Amino acid sequence: MKEIKVKLAEETYEKLKETAKRELRPITKQVTLYILRCMKEQDQEEQA
Repeated sequence: MKEIKVKLAEETYEKLKETAKRELRPITKQVTLYILRCMKEQDQEEQA
């Protein structure tokens, strides 16, 4: 399950990067927040 989430996060990151290139907008903050949210969800799942 963790591998799927990591792959999804990577794919989303790549898509955001492509979008950012087209729109010339920094996405670092978005990506960071997204990754942190994924990590938080993983931690909660592992503790359950």
